[in-house]
Amino acid sequence: MQSKLSITLYGTAYCHLCEEAELILQRVGEILPIEISKLDIAEQQEHFAKYHTSIPVIVIESSQQHLYWPFSTEDVYHFLANNK
Repeated sequence: MQSKLSITLYGTAYCHLCEEAELILQRVGEILPIEISKLDIAEQQEHFAKYHTSIPVIVIESSQQHLYWPFSTEDVYHFLANNK
């Protein structure tokens, strides 16, 4: 059995792009084994300072590789498949 890749989606509430990114991750999760955590950057000053101008952002926890918006389902699939 393949282990799941831990992914964090950095975003914030009421962000339509963040909602779209979450849907993209859910679609990719139907193909690749991933575990998705969501982090609201408004809850921590450190994350807000780092990501406030670039959300949504996908981060692979094991490698700390970042994928910044804009991205498509295909972009996310290739990003995750190539950065396990």
